[in-house]
Amino acid sequence: MNRTPLKRYKPLKRGGRIRPRRNSKRNRALAEFMRLFRGRPCRVCGSRSGTVGHHVLSRGAHPELALEPMNIMVLCFDHHRWFHEAPLICGVWTAMHLTDAEMKWLTEHRKEQR
Repeated sequence: MNRTPLKRYKPLKRGGRIRPRRNSKRNRALAEFMRLFRGRPCRVCGSRSGTVGHHVLSRGAHPELALEPMNIMVLCFDHHRWFHEAPLICGVWTAMHLTDAEMKWLTEHRKEQR
């Protein structure tokens, strides 16, 4: 019983999707900026493991504030996911736990965009 060799198929070509440029200067600057917030304590639980910076005002709606330190809230992985899954509840939590200076900055910049 002779076996035939397996046919080798050409690898599938990717679709014509346009991908964002990963090495753009803006993305590198944002990555360096966000790296500054790693290892700081989470604003919710105080954990220092797996912390990341969370944009209070989103990068999509406010791209000019992406590199603004006042726009960053340090959260652990679990609370960062929670902030994205339940934004209304987290908005109430944020309003209750921000300092007066942070709240003033936030309201000034929200009004600026409207």
